[in-house]
Amino acid sequence: MSQLCSWAGRILESKHATWEDGNLGYPVYNVTLTVTEPKSITYLKIMMVLCFLFLILCGCHLYIVLLKKRPPSMKMVGSKELKHLEETSLQCLISHFRPKPLHADLFLVTEPQNTKQKIASWHTTSVEEPMEDDENVLLLRNLEDMFKVYPELKSKPGNYFDFQWKICINPDIQKLKKFELLLEVKHKGFQHGLGTERKSFKVIALPMLHEVHCSTNVPRSNEPLILSCKIHSYFPGTLEVCWSNDDGILDSSFSTPPTKGADGLYFCISKVQYCSQVADSGKRFVCRAKLQGSRVYKESTWQMNTVVLAPKVYKIECKPPIPECGKPTTLSCLLTKYHPPECDIYWRKGFEELTDATVKTEEPQLDRTSKLYSRTSEITFIPSAEDHEVDFFIEINHCNKILQERHTVMLQDFPKLSNIVIEPSEPCKIDKAYYKRSISKTSSQTACFIFLNFLRKPNIIALSHNHYELIEKRCPVTMVRIIQPPLEKEEPLQNIYDSLL
Repeated sequence: MSQLCSWAGRILESKHATWEDGNLGYPVYNVTLTVTEPKSITYLKIMMVLCFLFLILCGCHLYIVLLKKRPPSMKMVGSKELKHLEETSLQCLISHFRPKPLHADLFLVTEPQNTKQKIASWHTTSVEEPMEDDENVLLLRNLEDMFKVYPELKSKPGNYFDFQWKICINPDIQKLKKFELLLEVKHKGFQHGLGTERKSFKVIALPMLHEVHCSTNVPRSNEPLILSCKIHSYFPGTLEVCWSNDDGILDSSFSTPPTKGADGLYFCISKVQYCSQVADSGKRFVCRAKLQGSRVYKESTWQMNTVVLAPKVYKIECKPPIPECGKPTTLSCLLTKYHPPECDIYWRKGFEELTDATVKTEEPQLDRTSKLYSRTSEITFIPSAEDHEVDFFIEINHCNKILQERHTVMLQDFPKLSNIVIEPSEPCKIDKAYYKRSISKTSSQTACFIFLNFLRKPNIIALSHNHYELIEKRCPVTMVRIIQPPLEKEEPLQNIYDSLL
């Protein structure tokens, strides 16, 4: 090739020279010769190899994507704790498998013999309900109302499939307390042709709580009360109970031993003793209960009524201290440290209600520090002679609790009688005896002594100087009503006594 190019070059150079002389008279031509190197055979071979490799890779990819067997992944999704008589859904997921042919069996395994009973079977070519055969007769007769299955098959890109088994379980503690579900799947993708998945379950019953009951309808300050709550319909029998109020946990709670009922569920009564204070009025008390190891609490709430603190009743004060007959007299009484403020106050003379007196009762006054109330009540009246040695009462009705305070009115210039004494000390052993009651001197009148003659007769005669009366016999004498009229003339008591014998 190089020689050919050299030869052509020399010819062109000679012609060009001839033509340039202009003597020959020939036309002059410019010629360009292009030489191309032939294609390499090695490049073609490389291209063929690359195409072949590409085809192999595409085939492998198509095999992996469309034809390679893929074992399914199995999983049971659902809570391990099933609530008594409460329908629960469980998902059996058999996903991402290829090819489509697959056979699945669902079994119930119960203790203690690990009895294996078939619940349902399914094949990718059928979605019919499982047939009743010898293997699942026992299950269908006793537990068919507990399990319901719903199969569903879905196709996915890449010739993959997903199978889902929705299992609705309505557990009953009287039939099953613990059990296992066993899923067996036959598929070509498994190394040994069979895959299994197990999951254990237990049936529980969450506790139910009655309303909290208080031992009293009227809680009183510093008086212990008992709160109780019945907890029932729970399983198993281990229970955790907690009492609390707005201030925190109450430590003094206790529960009765759990008792198993005819339905297989347990019940007990939880109690707490509490000493209420006025500050506890309106507070919430909560009883919480849960199964041991569980995080789900059930609770019952009770609100404290108004805590009652009875008033402290001071002694009745009399103004003036020794009232005079016919002049206004005021009796007053102070009530302190009580709650709530509502109370009814009445004044009485003996057993009679005062009608001709002026009663003044102030409004309750709140002590902001102690949150307790106080108030004063007073009555103004004009005493008469009949009011001497008469008991006046103030009666306070505070939250259905009656409180009383008494004051005996001793009028000025009126006698005061002492207790009856016996002389001699054993009067029944002799025919004559004297009962003596002294009259202290509270006026300008002459002090005197009253002698009673105790005879073996149906009546007793009470003597008061020149006046005497018959009264009902009481042995020994326990009551004598003494009447002392104005003394008109002095008469020796011994003469009166001798005249009666």
